[in-house]
Amino acid sequence: MQVGFLLAAVQVDMLSEAQWEALEFWTEDAASSEVETEIVLSTVWSILRDQPKLIEHALSILDKDPKASVVKRFTDASNRHFYTVRGEEEEENICFENFCSCPSFAQLSSGHEMKIMCKHLLATRIARALNSAEEINA
Repeated sequence: MQVGFLLAAVQVDMLSEAQWEALEFWTEDAASSEVETEIVLSTVWSILRDQPKLIEHALSILDKDPKASVVKRFTDASNRHFYTVRGEEEEENICFENFCSCPSFAQLSSGHEMKIMCKHLLATRIARALNSAEEINA
């Protein structure tokens, strides 16, 4: 029974190369042009239409506390950056472009060649597109 649950989770979080590239290109484009929230969400649903649970989980993280920044972007002097995302259990997950420190990402990415997108990575991309991540210069 647990194996079936794990396989279902793996299918939900695996993205095709085309989805990954579209999301990356669109996120950068949206961040530089001040796109409205409705357009951001509509585009995410369009690109990831076969991943509704992933989108719902990422949005639940972002909607958790509208007064506090759930996603923080840290940038160093050489303009490299990473994000932290406060998860549903208040834990801080560290996210890079293709990596998240959450246990689900580690479990799902083991032995797979496809791109893995956890809810924390998607939350960073949505926050970046909306310019809503708290910026911290390290």
